[in-house]
Amino acid sequence: LVGDDSRADNTPAENKAFGSVATTSGAHSDTIKIAHVDPGTGTASLLSIPRDTYVTLSGLSASWLSQLGTRDQKINAALNDNVDSLVQTVQNSFGIPIQSWVLINFNGLIGAVQTVGGINLDFPYPVRDDDQGNNNSGLSIPRAGCQNLSGAETLDLSRSRFYQYEIRPGV
Repeated sequence: LVGDDSRADNTPAENKAFGSVATTSGAHSDTIKIAHVDPGTGTASLLSIPRDTYVTLSGLSASWLSQLGTRDQKINAALNDNVDSLVQTVQNSFGIPIQSWVLINFNGLIGAVQTVGGINLDFPYPVRDDDQGNNNSGLSIPRAGCQNLSGAETLDLSRSRFYQYEIRPGV
């Protein structure tokens, strides 16, 4: 399961909503999850590979390799070439065979969450994404308690890099 952060095909309004006014080129796999389903036991397991895991990239095109200069990179750089490069990198770096993959972008995550009616999360305090006064992801949950997050709010939460509880004095 690969989360694609590419915004090249988005409208300027979509990119602004995603925290970037300009369209950006390239793609990075900022979420990499390996799912193993065992029908015999009826179980499923997930393994998360952090996007900053340093590996030797595999299956790169000559043009992408020439831009990188070296195959030793963070794993999320493999997707900028193509999904097959990322799959080969996972297989060669971790010895995990990959039979199929799912690639989802920002709009796909929003749509998937909307399809199931949002997700419910309990927040002990109001939360926000605060990078010295800049809310880069758009995350803003102004009240504590169980909240039904929309697809857009779920994306904001998943993209938050400066997640903060907003604790008010006396609360």
